[in-house]
Amino acid sequence: EIEARNEELAQKEQEIEMRKKEIESHDEEIRNLRKTVEELHGRENELLGNVEQLELKINKLKELYTTVKKQKDRSVQKCNEAEIRLENEIQSSQRRLEEGIEATRNQLTQEFESNIEEFVSW
Repeated sequence: EIEARNEELAQKEQEIEMRKKEIESHDEEIRNLRKTVEELHGRENELLGNVEQLELKINKLKELYTTVKKQKDRSVQKCNEAEIRLENEIQSSQRRLEEGIEATRNQLTQEFESNIEEFVSW
């Protein structure tokens, strides 16, 4: 009976040792998992920081785009206004030129007719 008891104790001690090894193995796994979780949290925080920086840059780019678009729209409007003024000036100059040509033609015609009348009266 003592031998059976000793054998049973030895078997229990082996079971306890196996359980200890399993527990140690599980503890190591848990430590590794915790380390991995900590690393992942660190990476997550890093990525969140990157996202915040990118969002700031996106907002700045949006502001810049809006400013550039407003400037472009103003420039286009000024160009359109300048084009209209230039067209008006061209038309005005063309009218003055045509009036000048007509006046010169009339003057030359009168002088020519006057010269013909003078020649005929000779």
